[in-house]
Amino acid sequence: MPNSRLKAKLLANSASMIGALLMLTFLFITLNNKALIDNLGKVWVNVYQESYSSEVRRALVELRSGQTDHAIDLLMQSDWSSVRLGDRGYRFKRQLLSNLCRILYDNKNYQQLLYWATAWRLLDERDVNAIAYNYEALRHTEGRRKEGREGLLKNFRKFPENKHLQRFYVWTLFDAGEVEQATELAETSLNPDWVRSATVGWELRWQWKTRHVITNYVRLLKQHLANGEWGDAWEVPKNMWRSVLEWKNSELLKEKGYSAISVFPNQDDRIHITADIPRNISTVRIDLPPHANLRISDFSLTIDGDSKNLSPDAFEYINLFETQGIIQADSQEDPFFLVNILNVNKTGVGPLMKVDISFQIALIDALGQERLLSYALATDSRFSWDGSE
Repeated sequence: MPNSRLKAKLLANSASMIGALLMLTFLFITLNNKALIDNLGKVWVNVYQESYSSEVRRALVELRSGQTDHAIDLLMQSDWSSVRLGDRGYRFKRQLLSNLCRILYDNKNYQQLLYWATAWRLLDERDVNAIAYNYEALRHTEGRRKEGREGLLKNFRKFPENKHLQRFYVWTLFDAGEVEQATELAETSLNPDWVRSATVGWELRWQWKTRHVITNYVRLLKQHLANGEWGDAWEVPKNMWRSVLEWKNSELLKEKGYSAISVFPNQDDRIHITADIPRNISTVRIDLPPHANLRISDFSLTIDGDSKNLSPDAFEYINLFETQGIIQADSQEDPFFLVNILNVNKTGVGPLMKVDISFQIALIDALGQERLLSYALATDSRFSWDGSE
């Protein structure tokens, strides 16, 4: 019994000592570095946003398996129900609503879909995806089917490029027996713009992201303390100090990298995004084209020719959803994802490392069917940008 008390006391004292050391470290640095003060201000904003983001991630895990209860309970909580368009947390609420409506539609739960699509539309009456789900739910609601059909037709004419409206209106035509017209409309997506829209407008960004760095060290500290690994726990603040000093003294790490790119499948049918970036950078961000309607699979990261393993925790999705390792863009306005590469082994020579990010893309047509963006498809004369291979 005395030993257990002594161990608990040592644990508490060690945690307090390490916490105090972390605080002193940051106080010393911030007093001598205005840039870091600004950066820490951004961290507090990110902490606020992270409270929403972490709750959304837990709800999205259940939505991936078709379970909607947790997401609905979350949206009905007072702090979430009070979030409005323009609030910092709204993008997370919209992401949750978008994924919830998608699952309710897939589950053919049109009654719940009508409720939540209406709630989403009331938050932002100009959100075309919310409008599409709202009228699709009405199309399956007794006594309001005509309203749903007419609403889909009206808005499809106004926003013919919206993938949700395309898909719902095509199925409306099929249900009405207009098979020839529905098939013709579905095939209109098979045009040069169908491929081109998926290959242009990509962006690659990289930076030393304070939030990822701090989160990483806090996670390691908790893990070592929980396992009683006192020596390793003591190394955490020292390593954090070393990382912060390296950032403080390196103009290269302070720079934010950006590259606008077009992607094109190689003969292995894979997309390859390559760049030379600072070796100790923490975060890579990949922006997809606005309103992209595609799926990314078989994601791979190679640094200086060596393939790296990434845990699911390394990824963060904005206006995207992930299920079973597949990242899907569902016509959202600004889809992107972050990859925390701080823990990846990046040993090598020189301040820069050659990064190769590769994956496969499947395009989604108006009927929701997939087609691999292969080298053969991208060079097909029907879809190539200039009409020839």
